[in-house]
Amino acid sequence: MTIMGNSLASISRKNVIVPVNVHQILTLKDLTIEKLESIEKELAEEKGDNTIITNNFLNGTFVRECFIPAGTFIIGAIHKTAHMSIMAYGHLLLWDSNSGKAVEVRGYHRSESPPGTKRVAYAFEDTMYITCHKAEKVLTEESEIRKAYTYENYRSFLLENPSVQLLCKP
Repeated sequence: MTIMGNSLASISRKNVIVPVNVHQILTLKDLTIEKLESIEKELAEEKGDNTIITNNFLNGTFVRECFIPAGTFIIGAIHKTAHMSIMAYGHLLLWDSNSGKAVEVRGYHRSESPPGTKRVAYAFEDTMYITCHKAEKVLTEESEIRKAYTYENYRSFLLENPSVQLLCKP
């Protein structure tokens, strides 16, 4: 945890972190969702999220577009359902809980994400990242959307999905 603590010292008020420190965090061999949640707690005091979120509902599909400006470090939520993830354009150092490792992605990138997925990214360039989910109903409030599609923390995910405890290491 020492490396993360030192790395977080360079975060500015706009959640910007220098790429070398992000690389240190995202390439830790023992990086876990719990460690990411502790980073999130440290970042909670930092106001100034500069991402732009657009939510769209159409014919049983929820599409969440996230514009991530260059130089932004972002920690996503833990998703409740399987969904498609699409980077329409940009350049990211992207870590996800499924692979447990960071990869550098450029341009168009698509992946399938199972329930319990959590992603962390650093944007080297302005990036458009999109997730597509099955929607039971149209939701208008951000708090409703977060409650319907994400977990507050990984422990909540494990409580609702006990069989996963044996399959993955948090």
